[in-house]
Amino acid sequence: MQCYQLCLKAYDAKEYCLGDSKQHPARNPWGCIRICMPIGAEQDWLCYGHFDIDGTFIFDKKRIEHYVFSSLKEFRECPALDIERVRKIMDAFPETINPRIDKDWRYQEPVFHKLEARVSIKCGNGELNAIGVKPASIEAVERIIHKLLKKAT
Repeated sequence: MQCYQLCLKAYDAKEYCLGDSKQHPARNPWGCIRICMPIGAEQDWLCYGHFDIDGTFIFDKKRIEHYVFSSLKEFRECPALDIERVRKIMDAFPETINPRIDKDWRYQEPVFHKLEARVSIKCGNGELNAIGVKPASIEAVERIIHKLLKKAT
C-alpha cells in the first residue's frame, strides 16, 4: 500500500502508475510502475527470446509473462492496479519483431563485451551482433505504446 499512497500524492496518479520522467525515453505499458519492465533502449527483457534465420526476433512471451506477473505478486491488492489491463497488454504484445520491416524497432547489441548468446545478422555491408530488439527512437516508444493500448482495448 506504500506505493498506492505515493500514487495518491502524485500530481497525476494515472501518470505515476505508468512511470515518470525518470524513465523517459522508456515507457511502462503495463499500468504499474512496479513491474519495472518499461519499453525502451537497452532493456534486458526485450532480449527474452531468440532469432529466426531471417533476423526476426521471436519473443519468449511465457518468460515475459512470468516476470510481469511475478513482479505484481506483492502489489496485487493495490486499488490502482488493473490486472485485466496487464493481461490485455500481455496478449497484445507482439509475438515477433523484424526490425528490417518494422521501422519502430532496431536490433539490440550487447552493451558489454561478455560471453552471451547472440546472432550475427547481415546489415548493409557489415554484420551486427544482436541479442534482442529495442525501440528505434523516443517517438517509436510512444508509437509502440499507442499500438499496444489500442490492441488491448
